[in-house]
Amino acid sequence: MFCSAAAIIAAAVADPLVEGLSNAGAFGHGSFTDHSTADVAPTLSAGSLCAALFVAWIVYLALSQGTKPAQRLRLSDAALTPATQARLFPAIFAGQIGVLFAMESLEQLVVDGRELGGTVWLGGPILASLALHALVGIAVVAVLSQLLRWLAESVAEAITFFRRLVLPWAALTPKAPIPVFLEAPRRFDEPALARLQVRGPPHRRS
Repeated sequence: MFCSAAAIIAAAVADPLVEGLSNAGAFGHGSFTDHSTADVAPTLSAGSLCAALFVAWIVYLALSQGTKPAQRLRLSDAALTPATQARLFPAIFAGQIGVLFAMESLEQLVVDGRELGGTVWLGGPILASLALHALVGIAVVAVLSQLLRWLAESVAEAITFFRRLVLPWAALTPKAPIPVFLEAPRRFDEPALARLQVRGPPHRRS
């Protein structure tokens, strides 16, 4: 889930940066872009959703393992150490380029009614565009790993705090008494009425 979030967010962040440099003439005079960034907001929203799901998942795992969830998060894969980030980056970068191609192709179909073809989806010259996307991807992985871990620790600690705050009060809450229906004491005249073998006047037990 983290790889998906990082790849999608990196593509959404790098795309307008590369296209902005191209449109400003940083790569010379050429038609490198489609002059549209309508795909950035939906892509960034999808990446944020994946990041939120990742945070929810690791918080659930931490809380299900007992006490001290923040410490467990630091010791788990959610910490995403530099070695782990380096191991995951090739897959993240491949996903980032795949997301870039998909978002740009869909944008061209929606805005222009057709795909522009060539390498327009890269937003610039091939080598320069790939290098910039890789640099942005590295930065996004580094920042996002720390941000999501901090969010997960904060959410886990908040849930733990409220549990400790609410559970003692729930234990002290008085329970509704179970009604006990007691038989009313016999009236003093009931034995005499029973011996008469006749129907006596109605009376109500209180």
